[in-house]
Amino acid sequence: MIAKTSACLLGILLCLFCGGFIQSAWAYNTEDLKRLKATGSCPRCDLSAATLDELQLFRSNLSGANLSGANLSGANLIAADLSRADLSGAILSGANLSGADLSSANLSTSELLETELTLVNFSGAKLERASLEKANLLKAKLPNADLSWVSFRGANLTLADFYKSDLWQADLWGATLWGATFWNADLRTAKLRGSNLDGANFEGAKLSIDLAEGTILCDTILPDGHIIRSGC
Repeated sequence: MIAKTSACLLGILLCLFCGGFIQSAWAYNTEDLKRLKATGSCPRCDLSAATLDELQLFRSNLSGANLSGANLSGANLIAADLSRADLSGAILSGANLSGADLSSANLSTSELLETELTLVNFSGAKLERASLEKANLLKAKLPNADLSWVSFRGANLTLADFYKSDLWQADLWGATLWGATFWNADLRTAKLRGSNLDGANFEGAKLSIDLAEGTILCDTILPDGHIIRSGC
C-alpha cells in the first residue's frame, strides 16, 4: 500500500515537473517583457506567446526577437525593426506596421487580417500559410519572399514588389494589384481570379493560367513582355 502511494505521488510530481518544463519552454522571458515595456525595444529577446496587443512600439528594435505565438493585435509597430524576428503563429491583425523592417523574418502561419503594411520590407521573409486578408500592402517590398499558401484575399497590393517571390498556391482572389511587379516570380499555382491587375508587370514570371480569365487587365505586361489592354 505504501509502495503504491509512493508511486502515485512520484507520478504526480513528474507530471507537475514536466508540465512546468513544457510551459516554460513555450513562455516568454519575464525579464525580457519588462525590458520591452520599460524601454520600448528588446532585440533578440524571448517574447514568445506574450500578450502585447495595443502596445505602443513605434520605432521599436525587435530584431532577432522570438515573438512566435505572440498577440500583437492592434499594436503600433510603425517603423519598427523586426528583421530576422520569429513571428510564426503570431497575431498581428489590426496592427500598424507601416514602414517596418521584416526582412528575413519568419511569419509562417501568422495572422495579419486588415493589418496596415504600407511600405513594409518583407525581403527574404517567410510567410508560408500566413493570412493577410484585407491587409494594406501599398508599395510593400516582398522580393525573394516565401509566400506559398498565403491568403491575400481582398488585400491592397498596389505597387507592391514581388520580384522572384514564391507564390505557390497563394490566394489573391479579389486583391488589388495595380502596378505591382512580379518579375521572375513563381505564380504557377496562384489564384488570381477576381483580382485587379491594371498596370501589373509579370515579365519573366512563371504562370500556368490565362490572366484574362476572371481578372481586370489594362496595360498589364505579360511574361513574354507583351502588353494587354483588353480591360482598358
